[in-house]
Amino acid sequence: MFFQVRVYGPGVEHGVLATFQSRFICDTRGAGAGQLTVRVRGQKGAFRVEMQRESQKDRTILCKFDPTEPGDYRVEVKWAGELVPGSPFHVMIFDTQEELRRYINSL
Repeated sequence: MFFQVRVYGPGVEHGVLATFQSRFICDTRGAGAGQLTVRVRGQKGAFRVEMQRESQKDRTILCKFDPTEPGDYRVEVKWAGELVPGSPFHVMIFDTQEELRRYINSL
């Protein structure tokens, strides 16, 4: 079943640890009934994900996690138990802008 959940923001894009913005939006407008679950896995296992919405009626949820070291992170977003489009998101976090640039150029 296809869910109309959109996930976007700097937290699901590659970045540099010192300046990494881990927040991202899960827009569930039009997705029907269901529950959002977000899991982040990285170098040291699972991460706690903060999720908040402006109000109970708001269908956009702001999520963020707190990576403490460079590495390979996997952000898994599910709606009603199903992976949403694009999930899991593969996020690489580097020590330097140069490492990030080299990685992006190698894709």
